[in-house]
Amino acid sequence: MRFRLLLSIFIIIMSGCGTTQQEQATMTSEATRFIQQMTVSQGTLYRTENQFGIGLEFVENGEYTDEQGQSQKGVFARISVGDETQTDPTYRAASIIVHEGSIFEAGGRYEVIELHKGSSNGMPGSNSSYMVFGKLAD
Repeated sequence: MRFRLLLSIFIIIMSGCGTTQQEQATMTSEATRFIQQMTVSQGTLYRTENQFGIGLEFVENGEYTDEQGQSQKGVFARISVGDETQTDPTYRAASIIVHEGSIFEAGGRYEVIELHKGSSNGMPGSNSSYMVFGKLAD
């Protein structure tokens, strides 16, 4: 009887360790997928090391058109991507729609990891929306 109890406790402990190891492996593979992860808040600009600016215009929940031209429903964002070395007065930064999983170029390849639609109380600068994105290996 005592042996069964000890065996049961051992199995429970080992199964718990297996789950922890599996979760750690999943987290490690996700973390190594990106060279770097960054966050940009709505209304701000993230400057890359290669002189590009990535600005988050807004995050919405609704209908949008994906990269294949298909209508989708869900959380999406409009970002602007601009070359900060441009001196041409007619130059305009690209404004694109992205969703989680979208890949975009800004002097390198980046993938949208997470979009968070925050709330706003109507005051300037009070919106808490943000985008998490990662730089992919070339």
